[in-house]
Amino acid sequence: MNFTCTPVLGPSEAYACNSTNSWGPAEGDYPYEHTWSTVCPTDNLHCTKSGEDCTAYAGGWKDCYVSGTVRRPYDQGGGTKTCDGITFYWYYSGGEGTGYNFDCYPMIGCTKENQYQ
Repeated sequence: MNFTCTPVLGPSEAYACNSTNSWGPAEGDYPYEHTWSTVCPTDNLHCTKSGEDCTAYAGGWKDCYVSGTVRRPYDQGGGTKTCDGITFYWYYSGGEGTGYNFDCYPMIGCTKENQYQ
């Protein structure tokens, strides 16, 4: 018997590289922002086939997209952070730069569907 694992998704919300160095719901007023590409991490771990069952969905996400661009200053303070292999800039308090905001759909469940041949 073959099966598929299908995520159940909640409403989109702001995502960012958070304080635990993982991609997830944005924390605070100034999330990390990717400044030179519209790429964001891909979740290949949650709600996927593993043996005879699906992996856990908690913490998973799908279908991230750029929800907007912002002008961010960068001549005072700030820094970079690597999250799931992608480097993000932290916000700054002076100067200028373009950053990207991301929204993603969090997984709120995972269904296992049997496929009969």
